[in-house]
Amino acid sequence: MSSREHAHRYRLLLAPAVLAGGMALAGEQWYLEPAGSLQLLYDDNIGLSVNDPVSTPALVGTLQAKGGRRSRVLDLGLEGKVIRRQFFEDEKRNTTDLALKASLVRTGRLDQLGLDMTIDRYSTLTSELTTSGLVNAGKRRVRRQIDGSWRHLFAPRWIAGLSAGWQDVHYQDADLTPLTDYRYTTAGLDLEFSYDPRTRLLGQLTFSRYRNDSGSVVTDTTGVLAGVARDVSPTWNLRALAGARRSKNRLRSIFGTSRTTETGYLVDLSSSWRFPAAELVLGLNRSLSPSGGGDLLDTQRVTVEWSQRLDKRWRWELKGEGYRNEGGSATANRTFVRITPSLHYRLDREWTATAAYRYRRQKYDSSAEAASSNALLFTFAYRGLSKK
Repeated sequence: MSSREHAHRYRLLLAPAVLAGGMALAGEQWYLEPAGSLQLLYDDNIGLSVNDPVSTPALVGTLQAKGGRRSRVLDLGLEGKVIRRQFFEDEKRNTTDLALKASLVRTGRLDQLGLDMTIDRYSTLTSELTTSGLVNAGKRRVRRQIDGSWRHLFAPRWIAGLSAGWQDVHYQDADLTPLTDYRYTTAGLDLEFSYDPRTRLLGQLTFSRYRNDSGSVVTDTTGVLAGVARDVSPTWNLRALAGARRSKNRLRSIFGTSRTTETGYLVDLSSSWRFPAAELVLGLNRSLSPSGGGDLLDTQRVTVEWSQRLDKRWRWELKGEGYRNEGGSATANRTFVRITPSLHYRLDREWTATAAYRYRRQKYDSSAEAASSNALLFTFAYRGLSKK
């Protein structure tokens, strides 16, 4: 394969993934993509409580819009979302969640630059579900986040990438809860070598710093991963990376400051299969993740997604995920499972009706019993076609 062919291949690989609807863009254009949904649900343990489960019907309304300007080399976007949750038997959980995101993607002949800036205000009912699990706190989390990335094809078979991220998380009126404000900073370097048209060799170097609001916990982590991505067949893709991490912890208390060092392993596995009328995606990941519980969590995550098209209008889905979190605090060590089968009916090009069942289970190591939840969900969703 010639150098020009390699360059052309990776220019396609680096093209923006946000071109909605598969539209072929000729020159610059403004766009607007409105969306919304109304969901009626019933949950028999909305707060995942062991001792005092609360069952309640609820209405969840969502309004969302994304707009901006696109061209062959530049995509500027602004996205806003409002979610209203109304619980009829547990009104203290009623909340209005807000999110605003600005994004920029610039694609050159051999490189791509990306920048995302996000601010959101969510209830801990949803924001803590996969980390600390403190969904019963009933507080609001405000998060500011900036993520940047740059990828460059510096040789016919080589791509290098740089990334950086910053999060500032604040919990409102959470003094009497285990929730703790924190900041989380990340940086990364990745390399990709095209071994042949179907195989890519991967390498990653990562750094992160977690600091809680009081500064009593500071953790610096360095990680190294290596692996491969391969198109096993036209319908089967595989990606596998494994490596190790080293974390330096500084813990400050009334008795002084202590420093510890720990090591662990990192895993990032994913595989997808495409069939004539279905798709299956599996994932396995082990990494460190920030938490409002006051420390960094060693998280193992397993995911499965199965989508089956039954005919032109009907589609069936199964989504499942399981988390195992481990950390330094008593509330950190927990296991969480969520399984959601759903049936979708496409009313027309813009409207969809969905019926779903959701099962959740959560268990802390410090508790002898697990909390479980069963929910029925009915949703009408609208996703408008891109408007110029």
